[in-house]
Amino acid sequence: MKQEEKSMASKGRVLEAAASLFIRKGYEETTMQDIMEESGLSKGAIYHHFAGKQEILSTMIADAQMKVNTFFQEMEENTELTVKEKISRIIRYFFDNKNQSMLIRNRWVEKVPYALVDTVRNGNAFIAPRVAGIIKQGNENGEFRCDFPEELAEALLLLLDVWLDPVITDRTADEICRRLEFIFRLLESFGTQLFGPEDMEAMKRMYAGYAAEGDMKNGRN
Repeated sequence: MKQEEKSMASKGRVLEAAASLFIRKGYEETTMQDIMEESGLSKGAIYHHFAGKQEILSTMIADAQMKVNTFFQEMEENTELTVKEKISRIIRYFFDNKNQSMLIRNRWVEKVPYALVDTVRNGNAFIAPRVAGIIKQGNENGEFRCDFPEELAEALLLLLDVWLDPVITDRTADEICRRLEFIFRLLESFGTQLFGPEDMEAMKRMYAGYAAEGDMKNGRN
């Protein structure tokens, strides 16, 4: 194995070990010593790649963002699925994404400077145009009619990524579900029913699950 490949492999081991620990123990309770023991690497090897725990988390966020961007591009370019099938795939992608769940549960936007700003910028620059492209496909194949695909895509991302983010808003599960219902009704009023009943329920379970964890941590019933 070449030196560059070895370096990438050891870096991957650090990220994998840290992700496992963040899921089991939480970000705050995980130490660099824990990561060293979990990864089986020396202290020097770990610090060769990362200055500390926050840089490890920053790298995880960047990796997750890159994977999300790739996924949305693949969905836009897919010619075999209907738009509603693409939307369902997107929802399932986030519902089943363990790393994404881990980042949310560890309140990533509070840990890394400018993380939220970077995420919103990436959403507007890359993901929103992909979503707009998918909505335009729905217009073309007659699944629905949307006169403002770019604007709707950007608004949806802000609503789902910021307005409903359980770390930013600290809402209860019931409050999250009510706001999701508002989004669904809003789409209906525009004649753009992107989400089917199963999609709605999956999103409610996902967001409400995060909110319920926040309720327990904050002593709310």
